[in-house]
Amino acid sequence: MPKVKINNAQGLVQETGGGVALFSAIENITSTSATVQAQFTISPTTSVALLGGGGGTNRMIGLPATGSLSPGHTIVLVNTGSSAASVRVEPSEEQGYVNNIANAKFNIAKGDSSICVYSGTNRPGWIVIQGSADETPS
Repeated sequence: MPKVKINNAQGLVQETGGGVALFSAIENITSTSATVQAQFTISPTTSVALLGGGGGTNRMIGLPATGSLSPGHTIVLVNTGSSAASVRVEPSEEQGYVNNIANAKFNIAKGDSSICVYSGTNRPGWIVIQGSADETPS
């Protein structure tokens, strides 16, 4: 059975192998500002965002605006920063929701990751599941 691969660069592609692979863009974002509002916003075509920052304070990154997203849109966020700084993530919309909390912000520590899934509605908005590099997958 051919493998079906879907990505931003080529669209629908068949390859040797089996299964379905959905790949969107991988985005590298380095934030160097600890401002109150997000310095950078993740692109709505991104499926994996590698987040980094310098210095010892939180770096602000915005989730994509949800207007053009489909329910189930998923983004994996990974803090790949070289310092001990956390990356602070927030919704882009003024009244954006994360886990059904208005304007909620969450931190991703160095080496940790989060999975963000858009619910398709304003509330609960983004559903965020956080993971820790200190925990071994079981």
